Amino acid sequence: MKKSIIIFSIVILQGCSVDDNSNGIIQDLAPITSVNIPTSFIASKSYEMGINYERPSSCHYFAGLDITQKNNEVTIGVVNHSKTSSSNCSKSGDLSKTTSLKFVVERNDFYIFRFWKGENSLGEDEFIIKQIPVAQPDDE
Repeated sequence: MKKSIIIFSIVILQGCSVDDNSNGIIQDLAPITSVNIPTSFIASKSYEMGINYERPSSCHYFAGLDITQKNNEVTIGVVNHSKTSSSNCSKSGDLSKTTSLKFVVERNDFYIFRFWKGENSLGEDEFIIKQIPVAQPDDE
C-alpha cells in the first residue's frame, strides 16, 4: 500500500513501515474489519466515517490513518504503534477498536474507498471496497 498522506485526513503521519523501529517504536497497519460509511454523498459536504479495526496485540495503540488519494480512489489504512520493549502483550481478548475520519466531498461524480483489511495467503493486500455516488446539493 502506498504511504502518502493527503490534507483532509484527521491525522498527519510520516510514512509507515513495519521495519521502522527507531526510538523503539514499531508501526503496523491494523486490519480494518468494517466501516460505517454513507451510501451516497452530497457535493461540498463533510461526513464522519466510522472505521473498525483489530489491533495485533494489547500493546498496540492507534497512531493515525494512512490515506492515499488518486483521482476518485481513496485508500485508507489504520496505523498502530507498539514499543519494541513491550512485554506482557496479549494477542487474544477484545482487540477491536474504532476510529473515525472526517471526509470532505470535493468531487461531483463518485468515490471509490479502499479500506485495507490485511493480506491474503499470497501476501497480496486485500480491501473492503465501497463505491459512493456524489449528488449535487440541488438534487436532494
